[in-house]
Amino acid sequence: DTPEDWTGVLRHGLFRFDGATPRDETFAVTLPANMSAQLTQIPLKDWDKQGAKRTGAFGVLLEGEKVVAQHRLLRERFKCLKLPRPDIDVVVENGVARFRSSGFVWGVCLDLDGEAPLADNAFDLLPGLEYTVPWPEGLEAPRVLHTGNELVRQ
Repeated sequence: DTPEDWTGVLRHGLFRFDGATPRDETFAVTLPANMSAQLTQIPLKDWDKQGAKRTGAFGVLLEGEKVVAQHRLLRERFKCLKLPRPDIDVVVENGVARFRSSGFVWGVCLDLDGEAPLADNAFDLLPGLEYTVPWPEGLEAPRVLHTGNELVRQ
């Protein structure tokens, strides 16, 4: 949703919740201004081979190394998913909090009291992809309050 064409890279494919990426493709794209566009598709038979309860599809738009947008698609209801225990690495440096997990983590929620203005307080972690949030200087390092993975596993 920009008033001008956007050029960058699309990385997309299938990921298993344990972190494997049975389909992972990257190619240059140009998106027309103020329009939606289908950039690729994944045949259901490819997805079904992996098992819909253990797999999701992903798309990430990149400008150089910077993630501009990311999205995931899950075919099963959340209560039916076979999500692993979350294992999240968090590093804060140079005003940025960096979150990473080897497996899929649904709904990372940070333990904040609501006093600090943050760009994002709830997000998904795609396997092996770093997710960054600008982190105000002097603010205590982020703590993960809970994730959807834990809620589904109960």
